[in-house]
Amino acid sequence: MTDGELQEQFQRCEVWQDSEQWDLLAMAYYNRGYELNASVCFQRADACRLKESAAVLALDAVESV
Repeated sequence: MTDGELQEQFQRCEVWQDSEQWDLLAMAYYNRGYELNASVCFQRADACRLKESAAVLALDAVESV
């Protein structure tokens, strides 16, 4: 990916909020030597996973009532 493509993908990931896409983008940044950008993407992937887990737990709690 070019720098422009990485930036475009970052913008798409902000809309999608998908942990897998953030992880893939993080690896693309890391492979290009952009370690700080990769770290940010990994952190956003983790945040998405936390939100996904919280949503599942909330749904389980509602269903068990």
